[in-house]
Amino acid sequence: MRNSNDRIIGVDLAKIVAMLLVVAVHVNGFGLPYAGNEPPGLGYLLLRSFMGAIFGACINIFAIASGYVGITSSFKISRMIRLWIQVVFTGLAVLVCLDFFTDIDVQIKEYLKACIPIAKEEYWYMTAYFMLCFIMPVLNAGIKSLAENELRNIVLLLLGVVCVESFVCSVGALGVEGGYSFEWLLVLYMVGAYIRLYDPLNKPKWALLGSACVCAMVAGWMPQVVQKFTFITGVHIPRLFEFGGYTSPFTVIIALCIFALCLKVRIDSERTRRIVGLLSSTTLGVYLILVQPVFFRDVFGKYVAKFAIYGGVEYSFSLIFLTCGIYVACTLLDLLRIMLFRSIEDFLAIRQR
Repeated sequence: MRNSNDRIIGVDLAKIVAMLLVVAVHVNGFGLPYAGNEPPGLGYLLLRSFMGAIFGACINIFAIASGYVGITSSFKISRMIRLWIQVVFTGLAVLVCLDFFTDIDVQIKEYLKACIPIAKEEYWYMTAYFMLCFIMPVLNAGIKSLAENELRNIVLLLLGVVCVESFVCSVGALGVEGGYSFEWLLVLYMVGAYIRLYDPLNKPKWALLGSACVCAMVAGWMPQVVQKFTFITGVHIPRLFEFGGYTSPFTVIIALCIFALCLKVRIDSERTRRIVGLLSSTTLGVYLILVQPVFFRDVFGKYVAKFAIYGGVEYSFSLIFLTCGIYVACTLLDLLRIMLFRSIEDFLAIRQR
């Protein structure tokens, strides 16, 4: 059994991996257009769709980590305020930079929307997460009042119902919207809480978790194979089930395996632990910068699309290069925000003495 510090490092690693996947899923989905004169080959299409099947676990990992940490945390209004300030500050800072250092004409309404990002759903995840935060005290009390078998059965039932519905139809009566919703974050929060309280992921070995992850990737990828085969050959193959979205059963399995593997990592070096912790603290900032609506539409969407590719090898290198480059750039920018916030806090602390 590992100590609590190791568990926290595991969560930090999971958040870093999840943020890299968030960047990659956007690069893969919204950029890197194929520029060849001939239609793309089947190998290229299959590679791109396979990578997409992996990247889709990003948000699920974040939500599971929230439950893992949140079940043992107390509700604090100050923490909510700090989170709100970070979201507003980052949104406004990005807009100011775009307004002053680029030729993008930022409208006044964009500044107003950035001041009330949760209400305007500037970031769907943050809107859903804030709703989750307000019910966390009640949710935690309810979770802790349940026996292990009761909580396990509820979690399995919720996952089963939601995943089966998404498996059968992309839009159903449960309102989870393919995972882009508060309801789905709530389900995964309970999953993370159960993992923290009863540690069911500690027993499976590395090899088993890795094998399960790969099998889920392949299983979730197969419908894409059918779709690409139809595109290349023109032979229509009916698609009976939906496999996409965060609520896909295979995407959930991938997220759980990656999270479990991260929990098993041990880091003894105190310096490395501090670096991992610092990088973990910037993951939200990376997300807020990357998907700030104006930046995402007028900068990311346009410039990433200029990285035209002609084949699978070029696609792979471009994907890795852009993902790492964007992640590092956004991380450095959020580190500046952290330094600024700490300086302001230190200044205010001195003034109060």
